Amino acid sequence: MDKSQNNTNDRILLIKSLGLPFAITDQGRFIDKAKLIQGTWVMGYDTLIRFFNRKYYTEFETDMDAFFVSNRIKCFDRGNIKIPVWERTELQHVLRYKQYVDLEGCLDEKVCISSTEVREMIKDKDERWKRYVPGEIEELIIKNRMYGYQ
Repeated sequence: MDKSQNNTNDRILLIKSLGLPFAITDQGRFIDKAKLIQGTWVMGYDTLIRFFNRKYYTEFETDMDAFFVSNRIKCFDRGNIKIPVWERTELQHVLRYKQYVDLEGCLDEKVCISSTEVREMIKDKDERWKRYVPGEIEELIIKNRMYGYQ
């Protein structure tokens, strides 16, 4: 099994352990995923910026209009954003979609850290990672020696 497949399996195992509903698609873009699943899409700030990047769409306005008929976005930032999303010059073309995007700041310490940072802590044997994950996740990481846990 290659590393990317291992990583995907690890993430599925972690999500399942929390008992949360989730879906997996083979679609890369949210507009394509939304043809299969409608609702509120949760994404981080960097993903939101990419979501609105015109280079991913052949007909940007048509794709956005279709997406926002049945979907919303809930976006979280980690409190380290220098330029608010709606003030970014490269996003002035999306102001008409602002009403469909709920922006949330850092809610608590666990939300303020990225999963990449947690994985790096585990790899670096920095025990602080345990304070950023639920107990069920901690147990799985330790039991399955995920992310280089020793």
